[in-house]
Amino acid sequence: CFGTAVVAIWTRRAGQLARGFHDADPGEWGWLGIAGIAAAHLNDRAEAERVDRLLAAVADRYSFGLPDFYRARIAAALGLGDRAVTTET
Repeated sequence: CFGTAVVAIWTRRAGQLARGFHDADPGEWGWLGIAGIAAAHLNDRAEAERVDRLLAAVADRYSFGLPDFYRARIAAALGLGDRAVTTET
């Protein structure tokens, strides 16, 4: 379907941009979370799980739970519903 192909292209491009922004500023892990979500939606399980592990290691005192939010979104996109609703801290 044409619409599915377009969404896949946009998702792939969003992931590439997010990875580029994260590479430019590695301390900005929010871009990493977006890249992980894009990877999960594109069925790139290895990349999504790599990003999940990096987000689990975020020790930013003022993260306000956002790394866990991104990890839950990644898990949900991978079809791991149980992991998406639990917090692993």
